[in-house]
Parts: sequence; C-alpha cells; structure tokens
Amino acid sequence: MSVEIHISEARTLLTALGFDEARANERSARVLLSLLKLKPDAPWSEASNPMLGVRAIADWIRSDWEFSYAENSRESIRRFTLHQFIDAGMV
Repeated sequence: MSVEIHISEARTLLTALGFDEARANERSARVLLSLLKLKPDAPWSEASNPMLGVRAIADWIRSDWEFSYAENSRESIRRFTLHQFIDAGMV
C-alpha cells in the first residue's frame, strides 16, 4: 500500500464515522494511522491499539510516514485532532 492510499482510506473512515470534511483532513488521517501504529506498507489488519502521547504521535508520523510537523504543531495535533477524537469517543 502507498502512503496516499492509506491516508485516503483513513479520511474515508473518519468521514464514515461522522467527521465533517474539515475534521477528516490529512492531519487527522495521519494521527489516526499513528494511533493504530499502522505502517504505510502494512494492511489494515495489522492495526494495533497502543497508548501514545502527542509527542509519540508526531514522532511516529515523522519516522514511519516520513512527514514532519514543526515543533509547535503538537498543539494543533492535540487541540484540533485529538480533542475531536476524544469527543467522538475514539480515544
């Protein structure tokens, strides 16, 4: 699987779970994939459920998804993605 396919599938999943287009964005898709510890070349069946903090999520996205967020982006991940996931009962 490619990175783009997984991100697209994650966005579709978020939409199916009731997230609007603004909340089913690429950042949210990457965060979801990191929360599942799903690597770009892994099938969805290999998803897991580790406990990760914001820093670990950003590190996972950087190392396994080869996408770097600036240090101050951790607040965006926390406020605009994780809080939405918490409100939806996902995390």
